[in-house]
Amino acid sequence: MPDRPSAEIAHDGTPELSRKQGYILYLCHLLSAWNARSYEFAAILFTAAAYPGGLRATSFVGITISLAAILFASAVGKWIDHAPSRLRTLLATIIINRSTIIVSCFAWFLIVGGPSTKLHGRSSPLDQDSSFELRGAPKHIVFAFGLGLGVIETLSRKANVISMERDWVPVLAPETGAIHFTLTQVNATMARIDMICKVLAPIAVSGFLSIVPSIRYGVVGIASTNILSLWLEFWTARWLWSQCHTLREPKLPAILEFDSNGDLLSHAYPSQGRNTFLAVWIESVQAWWHGYIPSLRLFFSTEVWIPTIAMCTTHASVLSVSGSLIVFLLNSGYSMKVVTVAETASAIFEVGSTFVGPYAVRKLSPMASPASHVLLTVSAKDDSSTSSDDEEDVESDGDPDDPLNHHNTGPDINTGITRLGLWGILSMALTLTPTVPLFAYLIHTLTYPIPPSSDSPSLTSHLPLSLFLLLLLSASRLGRGLLQLSTQQLAQARVPAHQRSSFAGTEIAFVSVFGLSHNIGTAIWSAPAQFGWLAGWSAVAVGTAAGAFGWWVRMERKGGRVRL
Repeated sequence: MPDRPSAEIAHDGTPELSRKQGYILYLCHLLSAWNARSYEFAAILFTAAAYPGGLRATSFVGITISLAAILFASAVGKWIDHAPSRLRTLLATIIINRSTIIVSCFAWFLIVGGPSTKLHGRSSPLDQDSSFELRGAPKHIVFAFGLGLGVIETLSRKANVISMERDWVPVLAPETGAIHFTLTQVNATMARIDMICKVLAPIAVSGFLSIVPSIRYGVVGIASTNILSLWLEFWTARWLWSQCHTLREPKLPAILEFDSNGDLLSHAYPSQGRNTFLAVWIESVQAWWHGYIPSLRLFFSTEVWIPTIAMCTTHASVLSVSGSLIVFLLNSGYSMKVVTVAETASAIFEVGSTFVGPYAVRKLSPMASPASHVLLTVSAKDDSSTSSDDEEDVESDGDPDDPLNHHNTGPDINTGITRLGLWGILSMALTLTPTVPLFAYLIHTLTYPIPPSSDSPSLTSHLPLSLFLLLLLSASRLGRGLLQLSTQQLAQARVPAHQRSSFAGTEIAFVSVFGLSHNIGTAIWSAPAQFGWLAGWSAVAVGTAAGAFGWWVRMERKGGRVRL
């Protein structure tokens, strides 16, 4: 039997992605997600151990990484779009990310403390500083070096996500077919894997740190897991690539871009002999000033830029049990175990969104004519042509045996995905708004800094309100998960295939812009007693995002095209 493209649907309606291929895809994603989530959580703890007593160091890390993503995420997406080999692109992101984490762990080892330093919720900064191997200027220099490595780690991690979610998955997973391997189901399963890693990685990291005599053992453990998992990640990616014909095919020979006058340009790929990661990366950096505006123009020319911007706006919020909020909870009297439980509860709600999402899409999708599927099928097939005339042929001259071309009514997946995103952002706003007065009241009743004695008043002294607060923060992650699933599939389906990675890179840049406002606010209001201002700003950001998404949905219902 001839090898048929994996991303197509056979005449009998069965998707080409086999069960084994699907499981290998999930294993490859699992390895990347585990390493990313474990280091993400560990880096927060390492920063708190190196600079205890406030949020400023954490905010500096966030600001640096956000600025780097703003400047270079678009170039990362463009590099992925231009690279003709999907395998070489993915392997490059893996090796650079793992190498950076290993070197970063060496830097953390020097500044997190001495051989007996452990992380406690209310330990005295002066007591901990006495055990540091490095102090003063040498410590700050090593920390700055670690920040630089953190930039590379973040960009390579985001490149890995873009390559897998926007370059591999849309090729492998059909939009309709058997329930287990449709695009919606694969997106949900991969998000579920990521969220499960987000649940288990903090438990594993914090549990390991609680039994070892020093936090330095945690640094060594993170480095060791990245070394051991590298070969398995390489094997899974290579096996999947070798088994799937469409992954082995080179991508489009040219990328359509706009110049400063709005004219369409065509840039041929460089020869494959010169297309190393370093060469393309240097070219991307050199062309940054000339390529950034076209990337923005491409982003805002799509039909889904408003819901994407709405999703990005939610990243301005600190009302999520991660990063700055974790440091705030530690400084407000919670133990590391309580913070881990809160983080786990949040991740469980977000994992729940990956189960709710596919089911909700089926329930929220009304029966409609096949015409409603057009926007969801054009981008999946436009690798065979680049002109609008060819896209019209795809719409009108489809395979008569394709279920989407039957003149029967079917589920309008487009509407279901849109409604899913609206429900997600509204539920997120409804759960986060009550947390603002709760934070204001609880912070008002405390006196900072809280001394390390066990009988000092803290958030744990207001147990019912604290539990209700953490429940609301955790429940908001269900809405955030649904929103992200919605915007991800909207971009996969309604952005042309040869522009998906560039679009995703610009999307990451906007996420970082709003994340930068989050971190700047944390740097300005760095004292735990000022956290109420950050909570208020976060509620405004989420409310604005809900309004923007709702307006876009209203325009969609009217049949309008929302473009600049």
